[in-house]
Amino acid sequence: MNRCVRGIGKFVLSLNALMLILLGAEYTESALSCLVLLGITNMLFISFFWLDKKRACQQGQRISELALLMLSFAAANLSMFAVQSLLKHKSKKWQFNIKLLLSLLCQTAILITASYWLLSGLASIRIDQ
Repeated sequence: MNRCVRGIGKFVLSLNALMLILLGAEYTESALSCLVLLGITNMLFISFFWLDKKRACQQGQRISELALLMLSFAAANLSMFAVQSLLKHKSKKWQFNIKLLLSLLCQTAILITASYWLLSGLASIRIDQ
């Protein structure tokens, strides 16, 4: 089950990355700032994940799953599967992987809605008063 969840997650993540690339090509003026923001949040996610792994090995105070999930959501889940495989941390916890997949599906819905809104021209419609 865990392998299936991670496989679905990787597929959905690749679709999200494609949509982000298409949006970046359309809106080049804001693409750089978005890339910097995604880079910073992904670095934070990687460092928090590494810190949680270190604390788990030392049996210290752990970082909550909610904090990891929220940071992963903010980082657009771009590095989650790579970090899980690299650090071998929370990769066997099917409950955590299902929560990550649900987070990823929520992001996909938001990204599809934003893409449609921006690319269809709805963002440029102004209401006259």
